[in-house]
Amino acid sequence: MKSSRQHQSVSVDDSLKCSLASPADGSFDFVIKRQRRKTIALHIMPDATVEVRVPKWVPKYEIVDFVEQRWDWVIDQRKEALKKLALKPSYCHGQYHYFLG
Repeated sequence: MKSSRQHQSVSVDDSLKCSLASPADGSFDFVIKRQRRKTIALHIMPDATVEVRVPKWVPKYEIVDFVEQRWDWVIDQRKEALKKLALKPSYCHGQYHYFLG
């Protein structure tokens, strides 16, 4: 596990979007939301996007370290969110859909 983390490449620009890449597990983008809070929180949204909510004073390198430490958890949670998203029904013109039963 730790060997794959050593090969990760991190792309951080001045905007609030960042991305992490690992040859073994793939890559994902995450959005940084700076807020009035005391702790760092990681959220996987229903559309499988990753959001990191941080205090305003936390530097970017600390945010990236936080996400890297939870890499495996993020990958697992994103897989689950993508599975749920794939099961969501699609509504096309002409189809029958049951309502209340």
